[in-house]
Amino acid sequence: MDMQTIEVRYLKISGGIVSGVLGVELLTNIQMASVPGSSADRVFVTRSFSGNAVTTWEVVRVTALLPAPGQPTIVEVSLRPHVPYPPEEYLGALLSKNQGRASHHLHRGKLVEVDFGHHASFVTTAALNGKTVVNPDQSLRGEMHKRRLAVVVNVRRSLVQVVPVTSIVPAVADRTVFELSRETLSKLHFYGGSGKRSFVLCGMVESVSVDRILAPEVAHIQGVAVRNYRVVVSRSEFHALDAALTHGTGVAGYEVALAAKDALTQREREIANLKAQLVTLKEEVKVSSLACLDWQDATRALAGRLGVSADEEKAFHSELRLSQYEGEGVVGATATKKSRA
Repeated sequence: MDMQTIEVRYLKISGGIVSGVLGVELLTNIQMASVPGSSADRVFVTRSFSGNAVTTWEVVRVTALLPAPGQPTIVEVSLRPHVPYPPEEYLGALLSKNQGRASHHLHRGKLVEVDFGHHASFVTTAALNGKTVVNPDQSLRGEMHKRRLAVVVNVRRSLVQVVPVTSIVPAVADRTVFELSRETLSKLHFYGGSGKRSFVLCGMVESVSVDRILAPEVAHIQGVAVRNYRVVVSRSEFHALDAALTHGTGVAGYEVALAAKDALTQREREIANLKAQLVTLKEEVKVSSLACLDWQDATRALAGRLGVSADEEKAFHSELRLSQYEGEGVVGATATKKSRA
């Protein structure tokens, strides 16, 4: 066998030791191949091996063996079966069974788990090399990876926009990040009991398939995990999410623009109220004008009966009102009117 052959052995780990070989991939005339990455984080892969019902495996370690002359490069990938109870069900599978929509289970602010995938390591015919090879068809360093908690931002059919959560403490001045409270985390079995702080990375908004989304564990009852999509961030965290997203998406001056928009809306309401008042005043003026015309007609009719001119009758009423104002009183005014009669 020449040096252009890579042999990937998948080993099963039981009780901390290798209990058997699950399968072998023999890659002939292949100078470089990707294998699951190994890190301090939990990495899960999907593999189907003959005679094994398990399809989800946790990567324990990846070991490259230096080949002997003329022998293939050997990589051992040690896997532990991942068999949670009750079985984990991705949101996509749940929707397929129930003929439902993602929006029936998720909305902005809900907490979910997302399988972002893993960073691959690369095997060459010389040695394991996970740093110098750039392979854009795999998840790259710096991009979001592994299974982690996330906050839902938006739901669009079979795609869900999320922002991931990390336990790495961010820079103090980073306004694209906010911290989840202990009160919120206490509703989650694993994350609430881990003792780690959790920070929401609103600068890493990502659209993911419903086939990557899991309900987080909310409790353990008699050793059985209970998962659901009921946990949501608090009201104050909603505001923090909105603010961090505006900074994370680079919408400069959004808060100032929003305040200006609110002020403009308030001014428009005031203008609408003033317009309504103006219409009312115009109606009042119209009624007053009609009343004035009626009074003038009545004055002319009375003047005709008394045998005086309309101007004389108007003057008389003006004097009458003036005398009442100055204190002559109703009696004096009546006497004056009788003298005219």
